[in-house]
Amino acid sequence: MSDVDSAVPAGVLSAANDNRPQRIDDRAEIAALLAMLQQDMAALYLYPPDSDRAFEGTRLLPTDGQQLQLLLPPGAPLPLPWQASGWRMVLIAAGCIVQCELPALELQDECLCCALPLQLSRWQRRAFLRLDAPLGRNFSASFTLLGEQYQANVYDLSLGGIGLYASPWQLPQLLPGRQLSKVRIELGAGRVMQAELEVRLCRSFRSRLLGEQLHVGCRIRALGERDAALLRQCLAELAAVQLPPA
Repeated sequence: MSDVDSAVPAGVLSAANDNRPQRIDDRAEIAALLAMLQQDMAALYLYPPDSDRAFEGTRLLPTDGQQLQLLLPPGAPLPLPWQASGWRMVLIAAGCIVQCELPALELQDECLCCALPLQLSRWQRRAFLRLDAPLGRNFSASFTLLGEQYQANVYDLSLGGIGLYASPWQLPQLLPGRQLSKVRIELGAGRVMQAELEVRLCRSFRSRLLGEQLHVGCRIRALGERDAALLRQCLAELAAVQLPPA
């Protein structure tokens, strides 16, 4: 093992299966995440109060940012007791599980409707532990797509992926599955590496300081040997500051 490898905690270099839930209570983020799950046709399960038996087959309809609409299966009996409070909703998409408690439900035509939940819990399976990009240092990524040059800031990174953020007008439409070639990634202190990336997640959020922003989560598809060593060195430095001693 090289000196660089030995400096990085094992959790950074190997599969970490980081399943700690992320709590989301910002209304705009909740609406954006539900819209993404609806587009991805996430599997939906409804759990009655005090029950572990799910009501299946319900579909999430597009949200207007104010109300949640759940389309019941054609001809299916109403999930009982639908008037009671305390229903839980679980949505499952590729690599992502979202759970919440629903506000009071109302029956409208063939839909169960309610206000947006106040909080979501999201579990995103991660193959590698992610470390935050340091403040005040130039961590950024630039790439060319369809003849246009784009640049975004790096907000976290790992051996398996990288998270980017920028204003919506600074980036093109980046749907999951989009491949980005020859991405130039600056890791501070004059260090530059090149990687092949694949977009896995794109969602909007509002920052008090920066206004509307886009988060773009990417998987590293390919990385040269020199660039991999550079990334390991950078992660070793970040881990020394951000992770508690073993």
